[in-house]
Amino acid sequence: MKLRVHHQIHAFTLIELVTSLAIFAFAIVSLLGLFPMAFASVREAHHLTYTKNISQWILNEIKAYPSNDVLLGSSDAESPAAVSMDLSALTNPTSFHLAFDENGDWLGAISATQFEAGSSTANYLVRIKVDPTVYSMDPDFAMDLAKIELAITYPAAASIENRTSQRNHTLIEL
Repeated sequence: MKLRVHHQIHAFTLIELVTSLAIFAFAIVSLLGLFPMAFASVREAHHLTYTKNISQWILNEIKAYPSNDVLLGSSDAESPAAVSMDLSALTNPTSFHLAFDENGDWLGAISATQFEAGSSTANYLVRIKVDPTVYSMDPDFAMDLAKIELAITYPAAASIENRTSQRNHTLIEL
């Protein structure tokens, strides 16, 4: 008598293969959907870093001038890129407008109209609003203080309604 040995071949069926591929494809598509959000988050962090660096640079420049005759952007007051701010001579709220490139580097002063309209050459636009009347001549203070508000907006090419704005406030002694 002859014995027959039956070997069963265990393999995946077509249904099992299609199901596993569908699960794998769903997982990959879900992960790929996270990339745009991650890129947006990185871009926002990039802009926040530059706006904070610009703010810090401006405030350091303002605090570095003990006479309150601040010269931003150039050591030459006659330079068209320079902005001269005599803070001690201000009696009314005054705004100064500046432009910076995509790396946060100084481009120069701009007019209020250019600030509102936007700029194709700049990436960050800054409005420095100095209000010497807020804390000035207060008998409770032994010194006169002015409020400085920095508003940094980006992207500069967008209309003012479509720009993101970062604001910083500080007080300085006049």
